Amino acid sequence: MILQTLAVLVLLNVCALGYLRLKRKTKSVIICVLGDIGRSPRMQNHGLSFSEAGYTVEFIGYRGTSPLPYVLERTRIHYLDKPASITRASQLSYLIQGIWRIVQQSITILRICISLDRPQAILVQNPPAIPTLFLFQLASLLTGSHLIIDWHNFGFSIMQLSRKGLIVTLAKKYEQFFGHTAFMHLTVTEAMKQELEQVWKVKGTVKVLYDQPPSHFKPLTPDEKAQFLSHIDWEGQELLMTDEKKDNVFVSNGKLDPNRPHLLISSTSWTEDEDFQILKNAMIKYDQLATSKVYMVITGKGPMKAGFMREISETRFTNVVFKTCFVPAEHYPRLVGCADLGVSLHTSSSGLDLPMKIVDLFGCGIPVCAIDFPCLKELVQHGSNGTVFKNADQLSTQLETLLSKEGKQQLSTYSKHILKEKKDWHSVWSKTFGN
Repeated sequence: MILQTLAVLVLLNVCALGYLRLKRKTKSVIICVLGDIGRSPRMQNHGLSFSEAGYTVEFIGYRGTSPLPYVLERTRIHYLDKPASITRASQLSYLIQGIWRIVQQSITILRICISLDRPQAILVQNPPAIPTLFLFQLASLLTGSHLIIDWHNFGFSIMQLSRKGLIVTLAKKYEQFFGHTAFMHLTVTEAMKQELEQVWKVKGTVKVLYDQPPSHFKPLTPDEKAQFLSHIDWEGQELLMTDEKKDNVFVSNGKLDPNRPHLLISSTSWTEDEDFQILKNAMIKYDQLATSKVYMVITGKGPMKAGFMREISETRFTNVVFKTCFVPAEHYPRLVGCADLGVSLHTSSSGLDLPMKIVDLFGCGIPVCAIDFPCLKELVQHGSNGTVFKNADQLSTQLETLLSKEGKQQLSTYSKHILKEKKDWHSVWSKTFGN
């Protein structure tokens, strides 16, 4: 039954994509994001850069967070219905549900592709690898369009955080097979490039395209910070944006309060590749020794949020206040720009990707304390643009130092170095694509 289903799926693909090949090839690109397009900043950046290079950009992805206004203005978005979640039952049940989900996604994507002009290139985000790598390998073959795989991470490595055994082995084999050949492979780190070239031995050009902060991530003046912070309701656990402007713990008489608490930001996806226990334990230790108050704001949505915040509510703090929020995309850069320091808990399931949220912080000139993992040094240099920690004790010590009166100058030095090294996404993108 499974083989019959897959055979029918392949036949549908061949017929549909064969029809697409009959169309005239246009200067257009299809960008596939099997995720929330609004929460895929790198892919939105790709779309804008292709648009600036004169391409018609067709996005395919899930509806969720609204993309940035200029993405909506300059690209066309074709939304998919988000499929039902796969229940974590037996491996057989997981496999059957997964195949049915693939069939539904494939039919929907094919229907959209048939309605579009024949593209010069197809850009696919990976992960997720299933079914996009299979679908668009076939699309590239049958339409003659260049396939570009943008490797953000490895899908199987994320899967193995929650599942073990045969299903992960099959997922890895699938990813290696259908991700093996492309016109171009883009990676987010040099370490991932070496993995693809030396271990996976992929075919096609492999280039590193480091994430760069979009132009709207920039340093804020004291007045801009006061203006933004005065529109936040700081009373509840979940921060809320308000139309009313009023003084609060950070703002006094419309200006930044000189005696305000330190504002720390940790932008997360609340997933298993982020170590929240290190943050909790570090803040417990900091709370006992601190001479200044800290507001620890954790942004984002995800499965581990409720459990962690329940633990925090059961822990007594004197000098530390935890807040959570999920702000609209247009407000997020200003929230980041108001921080004194960022904290990154991303450890990478593969050890080969870098946290985009650190890039956002750097765009605003905000230093970071980041948990260490193998390729982090490609982004964070300890003692230059931030600090690197391995455990809660190290993070607590770093916070005590950097948030002290003496540490203010160190943060300023880090910030100056960050802004000096800052690069523009489109110029880096253009160089990578040879424009």
